[in-house]
Amino acid sequence: MQSSLRNAIVCVVSAISAWSGGEPVDPIYPVGTRFPLLLYSIHTAEEMAEVEEAGWSVGHRYRFTEEFFDVIEKAGWLCVAHLEGKTKVEKAATVAAPKAKKGADAANQEEAGGTAHAVAPTERLRTEEEVAADIRAYAAHDALAWWDFPEEQRWWYKDEYQIVKSLSAWTRKYDPRERPNYMYLPGHYTTKSILKYLEYLDIVGAGTYTEYSHQPRAWVRWRTEETIRAITTGGFRIGPDYLNGEKTPIGIPMMFSGGLHKSDPITPVGAYHDFWSCIASGARGIFVFSFWHRRDLPIFQKTWADGFNLAARNLHSVPGLDQALLFGEDVPLTVTVTKGAPRTSTFRPYGFEEDLSLPSVNVLGRKHNGTLYIVAVSSQERPVTAAISGLPPGVTDLQVHCEVRKDGDEVAPVKNAFEDTFPWLTVHLYTAKMP
Repeated sequence: MQSSLRNAIVCVVSAISAWSGGEPVDPIYPVGTRFPLLLYSIHTAEEMAEVEEAGWSVGHRYRFTEEFFDVIEKAGWLCVAHLEGKTKVEKAATVAAPKAKKGADAANQEEAGGTAHAVAPTERLRTEEEVAADIRAYAAHDALAWWDFPEEQRWWYKDEYQIVKSLSAWTRKYDPRERPNYMYLPGHYTTKSILKYLEYLDIVGAGTYTEYSHQPRAWVRWRTEETIRAITTGGFRIGPDYLNGEKTPIGIPMMFSGGLHKSDPITPVGAYHDFWSCIASGARGIFVFSFWHRRDLPIFQKTWADGFNLAARNLHSVPGLDQALLFGEDVPLTVTVTKGAPRTSTFRPYGFEEDLSLPSVNVLGRKHNGTLYIVAVSSQERPVTAAISGLPPGVTDLQVHCEVRKDGDEVAPVKNAFEDTFPWLTVHLYTAKMP
């Protein structure tokens, strides 16, 4: 079983050790070249030291203040700096705030401190001068990676949508380095809604809260690909040149329990799958919500250690994989299930009138610096065997990474194709030297 194999994995991440010891880290993509691995709600330098060996190096907290930079800089990390779009007023207004649409609840309300709500009677929009003061103060810190806008601002409410437009303009105006802009978008948004924000965001997140949304694991792939469809449909390209309109899609998997809807806890196997399914579907960064919520249930200690943290560790244990995912050239590959169910169970995204299903196995191929990289992810909860074809001519041996196999860690292609088994929710990582 895949889960038992993971327990035997020993990953050596020598390059990552250079990030420890409180030394400043290099910028992350799209400003720099490092693969973005971010954690919501990580609060102390001790917590950061605990997880940085696996490659996590960008922190976040709600109720953000400039003092958080002291923690981030002590740890040698980067952070996303949260900007508030509203402020309290002394006297309540006479008009009540509009209510949210049914089914469009925010997942993060508890920690967000109400940032997902419309302007309430006791609030007003912050002025340009007020926001500019925060931007100038935060922008002076080298540890600032991205700007973070109030979450889930709804485009159909004028005040909320104006917050997105204003903050997008003001970060460009008052941050001399013009760092990229990010805002958490609700997980139920489809292409039509995502399009409303693309002009104002550089980092476009796909919230993949599978258990929270009561969806099967294949929904992670759909959610990520739907975000990318929105980017391309809107006439934008994926890439690092965000100042000229290119966009960076990232995956936002879940690690929390409860909230507005009862949900099963995400397991270590589910977490590991979701991390890699986001990447195989085109995400160029992972932002887990949230490190703080690993306290919710005892199982989340394993969900973190054997799921998300192991996935991050394995990402960096394959030499050059992180750079191939960001800068590599696509290698079109074809997957054919030769044994087992060829498609996943059906599911229905929010607002859809028909059920969907996807191929059981998703595969991403990239070549970079003379090496072919393949990420293959099964979203099928039963065993399947799949043939992967379309390898570049001359590829003779594939190295299998981060697994212990009885028959060895090499696969020999035949006629530019190879076959492998996927026990359940399985992830395989391969590399090969290009001829």
